[in-house]
Amino acid sequence: MNLPDIILTLVQQGKYPILFIVYLIEGPIAGFISALIASTGSLDIITVFLLLVTGEIGADIIYYYIGKSSSEQKINRILAKYEKDGVLKVIKDTFNRSPIKALIFVKSVMFIAVPSLILIGRYESMKIKKFAIWTTIICITKDTIVLLLGYSLGLSLESFVQGYNIYRIVGIILAIVGIGYILYKSYQEQIESFAINSLKRIQ
Repeated sequence: MNLPDIILTLVQQGKYPILFIVYLIEGPIAGFISALIASTGSLDIITVFLLLVTGEIGADIIYYYIGKSSSEQKINRILAKYEKDGVLKVIKDTFNRSPIKALIFVKSVMFIAVPSLILIGRYESMKIKKFAIWTTIICITKDTIVLLLGYSLGLSLESFVQGYNIYRIVGIILAIVGIGYILYKSYQEQIESFAINSLKRIQ
């Protein structure tokens, strides 16, 4: 079962606690899909916002404490797959220079978000109170933008899908996600290289 189907099923069954777990794991991607669905009236956008923001903040704090409580050996094992072309060193150096700017940046770049959050906890580039405050501000801002984009896109498609059931919209969602994934995989190296170079320039 794909992500849109999972979200639809949970909504139809009223299983919002499980939907929260989906947001905890999938984050903004699940939020964007939910906003598209919410535009049809099948899901309350305020509920989506509250669950998404809470889930993402919760995930960030979990990653922070994974870094804080894990041994150096375990951290190296967890982050081994991310150590490519000195990516982890760039992340650590950037957080030492400007932790808040770096946090804002990495929270917007999916493929370096997880290792960055773990490293913040490991080396305590930011104390937990400061980290919690800033990740909350960033999550609220970012998730608001994601949900507005998804909801607006859903409304713009309303006339196109009028007269069809919600599963037709799921097909459109899958097509959008599929195209996005294909574009990312096609230009993955260039995208990742651009992100890392941008991170290096943060002062």
